[in-house]
Amino acid sequence: MSRSMFRKTGILALSLSILLLSSAFAQAAESSGPAASNPIVSIEAGWNSQFLVYADGRTAAWGANKDGQLGDGTLYEQYVPKWLSLANVKQTASSKSASYALLQDGSVWRSGTFIDAISHNVVNAPPTRIEGLSNISAISAGADLLIALKNDGTVWTLGNDLQGANRAAQDASQIPVQVSGLQNISAVSAGGYHMMALSRDGQVWTWGYNYYGAIGNGTKNTQFEPYLVPGIGKVKSIAAGNYDSNALLADGSVWNWGKTNGLTSVRKTPAKLNALKATVAISAGGQLLALQADGTINTVEGKVAGLSHVIRIHAGYTMNLAQTKDGTVYSWGYGGYPGDGTPYAVDLKPSKVKMPLSFSVNGEPANVKLSPMYRDGILYISRSELFQSLGVKVDISFSNPDPKKYNAVYETWTFSKGDRLITYSWRDQSYRIGDEPIAEAPKPFSVNGNYSNTTMFPLRFLCEKLGISVAFDAAMNTVMLDES
Repeated sequence: MSRSMFRKTGILALSLSILLLSSAFAQAAESSGPAASNPIVSIEAGWNSQFLVYADGRTAAWGANKDGQLGDGTLYEQYVPKWLSLANVKQTASSKSASYALLQDGSVWRSGTFIDAISHNVVNAPPTRIEGLSNISAISAGADLLIALKNDGTVWTLGNDLQGANRAAQDASQIPVQVSGLQNISAVSAGGYHMMALSRDGQVWTWGYNYYGAIGNGTKNTQFEPYLVPGIGKVKSIAAGNYDSNALLADGSVWNWGKTNGLTSVRKTPAKLNALKATVAISAGGQLLALQADGTINTVEGKVAGLSHVIRIHAGYTMNLAQTKDGTVYSWGYGGYPGDGTPYAVDLKPSKVKMPLSFSVNGEPANVKLSPMYRDGILYISRSELFQSLGVKVDISFSNPDPKKYNAVYETWTFSKGDRLITYSWRDQSYRIGDEPIAEAPKPFSVNGNYSNTTMFPLRFLCEKLGISVAFDAAMNTVMLDES
């Protein structure tokens, strides 16, 4: 066999090898549905930061993170769900710059950026327990506020909840305060800037921002004290959206007031939505979602295409989440993080959220701060600490300005380990080993984040060229890298 033929055969084998393992990565991590022994029990679409809570109390998160709201100890956005350190979690809630975790012992923990109650300084904190909140059974978060329901049926808030005299100063104080006048409450819901509470006898209370009529009192004046909303009947569940309020009755009807995306009119008092019938659950954020008895999802504009057998929904500020009977979680929306390994949602078509992805190096867990990504089914990583832990040296050099290309400057990346070396030239758009170009290799790409502008490289391809073994544990959804 000629050297040329041998080289072509080797390239073909390499391409097939990359394709097969990349397919395994993509398929194994395609669905967020875990094993039946550890199902997802709670989903949170949040304010551009999304969370999954599993039956064993572990939590995974992805999305915006410039304020540290994911609680992973970084400020880097995550494009794939990432396991968090907090344990024994029951429920999560996410606001603009902070996230909250309700633990099974009734305590509430906060991550991200907030204003300190004593110093009034802006604080960026890892998961920290909130003093003054205990025996909590449920939580919900708005733009910069938290509402918490205690086991005794009382309601407590944190942040700028517009309670007026009940809050010492309107400075978004971070000291929990009990909401006066509310007893025997069974559920709470935070909108963008207003709140809702449902009493055990089916009555609905609202307070907060009211320019678009979300309070339901016929005005647009801010409501500083809880207002008892009349004219609905006995309510089963509630959902506060960005600027609207919603109530689900036992007969499957949905009542709505405020400003709702998809409706042309603003309602300042409750009205029945004739477009939504046979509803079993509702959730509201940037959009009102209605889960139907047949497992589909309706909105005021029609059915959400491509989803069936849904058992759980959550509407966020820009993104929505739905969990199906088999445990798979789907996301859709516009302008948020879909959780499928791509940088940003650009359409309204539901996509499968990936399972939380882990890495190990030489048998030991590896912490990857900069998020991995997927493109065309191939797993990519940045020149992060993962390469460092593998003993790979990464260098970057720049060409002289090219006068023929408007003085463009080109990067050349070099990856080396021992006597193995591979380069990538942005000028030529090609990899090389020595002087030999490598054909049919997956190309790198750049991604721009808030704090993580970086270049992403195909993990399997580079590791294989540098003599590093790559395997995938589908049961644990872990990429295993070994230098031996």
